[in-house]
Amino acid sequence: AYDRLTEASKQVMRENLSSARAQLLGAGFPALDDDQVRSIRAPTLLITGEHSPAFLLRLTDRLEELIPNVERIEIPDASHIMHEENAPAVNEAILAFIGRHQRSST
Repeated sequence: AYDRLTEASKQVMRENLSSARAQLLGAGFPALDDDQVRSIRAPTLLITGEHSPAFLLRLTDRLEELIPNVERIEIPDASHIMHEENAPAVNEAILAFIGRHQRSST
């Protein structure tokens, strides 16, 4: 996946490396509080890529179990940076989700 990135995307990743390293190897992410996640009432869209890293898929699996009003979609031919690798599919998924959940203005 890295080899398919544009040079600009690779540069952004290099610039953010110290932050990512601190999160993943340092204190890490905050613990997931099941009760707080269950309290989410807004319609929620979870998006993963077909080639997303396994640890992100496990996190998304858990969020899908906990959030009451959740939809999930997998973007084909994409990894974690799906918005770059398959932008049309991401845009379509988001717009369809918004369309299903927007409130009527009447």
